[in-house]
Amino acid sequence: MNKDSKSQSARIVALTGMGGFGKTTLVNSLCEDGQVKEYFPDGILRIELREDLEPFDIVSILSTLIFRLTGKDVSFKVEEIEKGRSMLRNAMQNKKILLVIDDVWNKSDLTPFLGLSESVTIIITTRLTNIASDPKSGAELIEVDRMERSESLQLLASGLQLKEGEEVLFEPLLEKFGDWALMLELGNNQILRRVKTGIPLYEVLETINTIYEEKGFKNFDKNNDKERNSAISKSIEVSLDGFDEKKRQSYLQLAIFSQNIDIPVAVLAKLWRMDEVDAEEFVLDLAEASLLKFHGSDKSITLHNVIQKYLGEQLDDVKSVHSSFIKSLGDPTKINDEFTLRWYAYHLKEAGEGEKIKEL
Repeated sequence: MNKDSKSQSARIVALTGMGGFGKTTLVNSLCEDGQVKEYFPDGILRIELREDLEPFDIVSILSTLIFRLTGKDVSFKVEEIEKGRSMLRNAMQNKKILLVIDDVWNKSDLTPFLGLSESVTIIITTRLTNIASDPKSGAELIEVDRMERSESLQLLASGLQLKEGEEVLFEPLLEKFGDWALMLELGNNQILRRVKTGIPLYEVLETINTIYEEKGFKNFDKNNDKERNSAISKSIEVSLDGFDEKKRQSYLQLAIFSQNIDIPVAVLAKLWRMDEVDAEEFVLDLAEASLLKFHGSDKSITLHNVIQKYLGEQLDDVKSVHSSFIKSLGDPTKINDEFTLRWYAYHLKEAGEGEKIKEL
């Protein structure tokens, strides 16, 4: 964020590195920084361009960004993506915005979001160096390397005042988690939650290590998506051990929301059929366990894409949860909050009630 920079290349930064090295975690932390928010007074927008993206998804992302910036719900066909780009370009003109484009897999998916406005700064995250270094994007390339052992320990032991020699107590968990930032963050919160109760650190670490072994957790190949997904699933299960079954099911229900969006706590209160105070307390508990990110400034949450994938795999009968959520919103003609207006049709479609969209 060089205030004196005027070149387009300085306005696009690409973070590249293997999955799990902390690219998304790093960007999320940046987006929560007070100085960054102040530098981009017109907003921070986040989108995800996952591997299995379809042309229709690009259309949906473009229309969502336009809505976020203008409040206008627009529609255009797949073959009219350039029309959508033009609308987004107009919406972005002279606005100081940070656009985060996470998890890019294909150059063609990225193209519609580049070159829209010189007032917009773009951060890209990708595993693929050929995307990050593509001269057409003009991006500044930053490689996010594998963490050193000392850095992994620092993340796992964050928030603890270690005594001399206690570092060695973390070795069994470091062996299990390796250098995967999300695993280390989940593990750190599992440790902190137990230490706060007064249990000695050595006992906490032994207990957590035993729990992982009882769940069949093994050292995994960070380059193997199947092994990594299995590892993160077991780690999330450990983090959920402190919640009763009703709250576990409520957490799984977050799978119904589209990926990489800010979800207001007020909306979650309706999904969970709680008052907003209770919903916020539950959200804070989940955030403390690193199961989601809570944004106090606007009382909303975001989910790591890896965690949201887990939720989608675990939630039974997704369609019925969408349907229940729709019912909790009441009369659609009386809905007046921006988030629900934008996503109401999406939930109708996912609930198998797409025919009702024409009636609205």
